[in-house]
Order: sequence, then C-alpha cells, then structure tokens
Amino acid sequence: MTPEPIKKPNDSPQYPAGLRLPTAQELAKEPARKESPTQNASVEADFNGDGKPDYAILLASINTNKGALAVKLSNPNNYEWLVSIITLIGMLNQWRLI
Repeated sequence: MTPEPIKKPNDSPQYPAGLRLPTAQELAKEPARKESPTQNASVEADFNGDGKPDYAILLASINTNKGALAVKLSNPNNYEWLVSIITLIGMLNQWRLI
C-alpha cells in the first residue's frame, strides 16, 4: 500500500520534478511502516510556526536510486517545496542526507 498523497483544499497533487511516491514494495521492507497509516512516509505539522499546516513526505527519484525528503512549506501566498536529496541505501528503510 502506497501512502496517500497529501490532499488538502487547493493543494496540488504534483511533487517536485523528477520525484514520485515510493511504491508499496519499497516501503514494505521496513516492518515498522506497517503500523502507520502513512507508513511513516509523510507527516503534517506547522514547521514554520505560521499557524498553517505544512507537510513533509518521503519521495523517490523517478530515474535513479536517490530519493528526497520534501517539505511543502506554507508561506503568506501559497506553498513552496523544500527538497533535500537523499541517497537510498538498499530500499527506503535506510537513508541519509547528502
């Protein structure tokens, strides 16, 4: 089961260029992910303290073995993506920022 994209009113389903949701097979390698409705691949919180929800999601590269920790951060007019590219070691259960 892949995590559901974050859906909020007026929220674009698009992810940053070259990135996609991880597959169920990629996420299933880590047993702890089975306990979470989002498979521990996404979170909603107010990261910048502006009172609006922000979103963080683990994404995978479309063409490489890299992935990204992407944050959709609210700003006064809209949302912006902040992306940290990560190197995937094995599957998505082990990763590090580069």
